[in-house]
Amino acid sequence: AIDSIKIHKSEKWKIFILTFSLISINSLSGYDTFAVDGSLPLIKNQFAINDSQSALINTLSSITHSLSLALIWIFGDFASGKYLLSTSVFGWCISNILSLSCGSASFWLFIVFRSISSAFNSIFGVLIPVILADLFEDAELAKALTCLSLSEIMAGIFSTSMTSWIIISSLPWFV
Repeated sequence: AIDSIKIHKSEKWKIFILTFSLISINSLSGYDTFAVDGSLPLIKNQFAINDSQSALINTLSSITHSLSLALIWIFGDFASGKYLLSTSVFGWCISNILSLSCGSASFWLFIVFRSISSAFNSIFGVLIPVILADLFEDAELAKALTCLSLSEIMAGIFSTSMTSWIIISSLPWFV
């Protein structure tokens, strides 16, 4: 349980804001994950890489995702949930910004930042449903988790549409 996030049940507006924020963060991370997959042709052109090199993006992200899940499973109780959540969201944001700022000659740096982003993503991806379970019970919890799942599905649909539009219109995707 995330005992460091203390909100009295009578403070419904704080619970609503926290729930909305958590679901929004999860949606943005889902959008980010799907956007990289959808932009793969543009990434290959940006870095002038072949298919096997482009596969490293998802492969190394999957490896760091799995390792971070194992580490949070083993060591997750040694840090407060609030600290882990805020650190992982902040780290995810920074590593995403850094990955987008890599130049076309920095493919390996791009992969490193994407992998770090994936690790942070997996940490708050585990914590968000746990926090929701601490805030809600029974039918309210089912509604919150349904909203969480639906928001991620909608982020995937929106991301796929946006990346398709960017690819078709030849817009730059890279900073």
